[in-house]
Amino acid sequence: MSGSESRIIPGLRRGTALLCLLLTSSATWAGTSVQPGFYYHEPANIDLQLTSIRSGVVCSDEQGPTEVCETAQKIVITGDETCEYSPGTFYPCTRFGYQFDYSGATAGAAIACTVKRTDPMGRRSTADYTHELSEGGGRVFFPTFRTYGPVENRAIFSEVHECAYQGQRLTNIEYIIYYEPGTASAQNAGQPADRLFPEAPLACGAPHLTEQKAGGLLGAQKVKPSAANEHIPKIWSQCIYSAKQGPARQVGFVYKFMLSDMFDVDKLAAQQVQFNATFASGGAELRETRNELGDRAFVFQKGDRTSLLVITGIKGPKDFAGRSTEFTANYYLDHPDLTHEQRAGMLIDQAQLDLRSWGE
Repeated sequence: MSGSESRIIPGLRRGTALLCLLLTSSATWAGTSVQPGFYYHEPANIDLQLTSIRSGVVCSDEQGPTEVCETAQKIVITGDETCEYSPGTFYPCTRFGYQFDYSGATAGAAIACTVKRTDPMGRRSTADYTHELSEGGGRVFFPTFRTYGPVENRAIFSEVHECAYQGQRLTNIEYIIYYEPGTASAQNAGQPADRLFPEAPLACGAPHLTEQKAGGLLGAQKVKPSAANEHIPKIWSQCIYSAKQGPARQVGFVYKFMLSDMFDVDKLAAQQVQFNATFASGGAELRETRNELGDRAFVFQKGDRTSLLVITGIKGPKDFAGRSTEFTANYYLDHPDLTHEQRAGMLIDQAQLDLRSWGE
C-alpha cells in the first residue's frame, strides 16, 4: 500500500504543541528505539525477528520507489519527485517510508498495521493495511508519499504507523511531516498541488486522435497520417491526418509543453496571455476566448482553418534549461465545406473529451 493526503492546513502554535504532546506520549509505551522514530517491541513468545531496520526518505528510479535511502523522522515535503495520486493524475511529492528484513515467519502470517495521521489542529484520520509474509523470511518495504502544496505558514503533521504480529505489538513508526512557507501566495495555501504531466500524452491513439476519429471530423472515408506525426514525451506529441479524396481537409492534435512564463494564467495579465496565445498560433485572428475550458482557451481562424489553443492548467516537467512549463493542447481543423462556427464546435467538443480524460 502507498498513499497520501494532499490537503494542506496552515500550521498554528497550538496545533504544533499538540502534535509534540501526542508524539511524546506515544514514546512512553514504545519499545526499543532502533533509530529516531522507529520503535521495535520484540514481543515475547514469537519467533519473528526484524533486522536491517530503516525508516525515512525513500529514493526512486524510473520504475518507482526502491529503498529507504536516508534515515529520518522529520520529513520535509519539497515536491522533489512526481507521484501518481490517482490513475493518470500526477502531483509533485516527497516519498518516505520504512523497510526491514524478517525471519522466523510462519506460513500464511501477516503483519497488521494501522496508520494514524494528525493535522496541525489535532484532527485525526486512520487507515489499516497488512504486510503478507513469506514463510521463513524476507523483506518488507513500505513506501508512501505526501503531495506538495504551498503554505503561508509552517504546517506540521504527524503520521504514526502501529504494527502488530499475532496480536502482539511489533513496531511503532513515527514521522513528523513539515510543509515550509515561502513557495506560493497565501491565497493558494491549503489547496491541493497542481496536476502535473511528467510526459505528454500520446496524441495519435485512443482516446485522442485515431484514424476513425479523423475520418469523422473530416467527413472522409479514407484518411492518411502525416509524415510530421511525432511523439517526444518531454516536449510534445503531434498527430495529423488528411483526407485522401475530395477537397483538401486536415485535422491535427498537438499536445505541447510551453514555458510557464508565457502561459501561467495565475501570474500573467489576461492581455499578456492573449498576446502570447496569438503569437503561438501564428498570428491567426482571435475569434473567441473561452474561460470554461481548462484555465483558458482561445479560438482562432485563418481562412478555412479553425484552431483552438487550450491552457489546460496542468503543469509539465522542467525544460532542458530548468524552467517551469505548462501543458497546452492545440487542435485545428481545415475544412472548406464547414463554417468557422461548425469547426469551432467540433474542436471544443474534442477538447472537452480530452480534459475529462485527463481528470479535469
